Amino acid sequence: MYTTEAIADMDDQALVQTLEHSNKQATIYKALLIMSLASFHHRNLARAHGAPSTVVWMVRHLQIAESTAYEYLRIGTIMQNYPEIADAFLHGEISYSMVRLISRHLSPENAYRLHEMATSMTLTEVRQALAGTRERDETLRQETLRIDIDDETGWAKMSAHMSPATAAGFLAALKIAELANYRDIRKMDPAVLQDPEALDRELEKATGEPVKTPAELVSSPMVDDEGKPLDPRDATGYGVPMRHKLFASLCR
Repeated sequence: MYTTEAIADMDDQALVQTLEHSNKQATIYKALLIMSLASFHHRNLARAHGAPSTVVWMVRHLQIAESTAYEYLRIGTIMQNYPEIADAFLHGEISYSMVRLISRHLSPENAYRLHEMATSMTLTEVRQALAGTRERDETLRQETLRIDIDDETGWAKMSAHMSPATAAGFLAALKIAELANYRDIRKMDPAVLQDPEALDRELEKATGEPVKTPAELVSSPMVDDEGKPLDPRDATGYGVPMRHKLFASLCR
């Protein structure tokens, strides 16, 4: 086992050899992690191990950041379709950075050429060789969120195109916003807010509870256009509905 003192005492040649060896071993273990996660995901093992999704399981049990978890799964899933490149990654012949770079361009037609480039050229050379080439369609898409409001009716129309990570965060934010109508989310377990299924259960429970309205706030009943009483949580008091399951319909 190495110590900081042992590293400080290495001569120049030993230090360089240690860097090269440790970098290759780090690449091999990262490849093993990524390919194992892809297999774990393919087998749908997350639920059997107490998590609603592979990403949530990775965040909880491996302490991997959510954005990194999505990236590892993206790369691992792609590599499953290109075993020669995956094997080169697992053998430490190509780096994680190289795999990330070529994964944006891989297709059955160019897999052999990219494998040859990745194993014979530097990262900078491959990046320059691929400059100006067309990436795969899914990586060309730009994230967008558009909201159009009808000036006459006030109705809003939303359209969005998001990556899996951004979409998950966006939908979670909508759920949390709806839950904040019923709960003081500052007092809630952060793990509930990070778990999509736990958040759904808490939201369903909250929406099913009777409304407790302080007496001093009860001045006049809130009714809809037909004179039927409104749930105070579904209206502003000025006749404009706040939700009517808007968030729920977007998130479920």
